[in-house]
Amino acid sequence: RDMAFTVSRDGGKSFAPPARVSADGWSINGCPDDGPALAAGPDQRVHIVWPTVLPGAEPMGALFYSTLGPSGSFAPRTRIPTLGSPKPSHPQVVVDGVGRTVVAWDESLGGVRTAAYSAAERAADGTVRFGPATRFATEGPTLYPVMAGLADGVVAAWTAGAPGSQVIQVRQLVAAGRASIEPR
Repeated sequence: RDMAFTVSRDGGKSFAPPARVSADGWSINGCPDDGPALAAGPDQRVHIVWPTVLPGAEPMGALFYSTLGPSGSFAPRTRIPTLGSPKPSHPQVVVDGVGRTVVAWDESLGGVRTAAYSAAERAADGTVRFGPATRFATEGPTLYPVMAGLADGVVAAWTAGAPGSQVIQVRQLVAAGRASIEPR
């Protein structure tokens, strides 16, 4: 279940050979309900985030991030810090107007789905580091976050509440420093 990417520069008449994002080697006899997410930044860099399973005595889910470089290959994957559950799911990625990258997802903590996000910081050498995971809400179920980039920040929406009384909540996340994003 390795992710791959291709691009057409002629309106879909032809496509470049697929580029493998990462050789994860995740094998599953089925189709999970979540997959990768893509975003393009103002510098035309392609950003991707995806879930995968880390092998071991107790396999564990993880989220990873990479970018497509000018060479047509993807940078080494960067693990995104989550809230610590064994299966973070439904990742989303967005890049705001100044190039700030934010990733969101949901995961089950103590049987309650919890949506969270993390902002990336790019070092001078091009490496990416994500800040700590931040919950969208402090109580109750939150799931399926989606985001859109603004000129200088991000707007996020997610489903909140128990089944039968769910609502859509929306919050603007604004720049709070060099690479951090916080709720407004």
